[in-house]
Amino acid sequence: MAYNDGYNDVIVVTDDFYISYLDDSSVYGCDTTALVTTVNKNPVNFYILCGDHSAAYKKIAKDGFDACLKYFKDNSHLHHRRSEKP
Repeated sequence: MAYNDGYNDVIVVTDDFYISYLDDSSVYGCDTTALVTTVNKNPVNFYILCGDHSAAYKKIAKDGFDACLKYFKDNSHLHHRRSEKP
């Protein structure tokens, strides 16, 4: 499922996490893709990568959060400075 929340393009939504893409460099200095954990649909942790990783996340999201977190970790050279550490 994908939708726009008025600010980000939310490209994947599950009960435990969502992935969003922000094509706006004015906020973080570049476009960003965030893997966001949720509790009761409220955002908790933000794992932010610089650039558009929506296609990659779409492919692996069906494998669950751990697969998405592995992708985030494997791209440590693209971690945004405001990202939380796993």
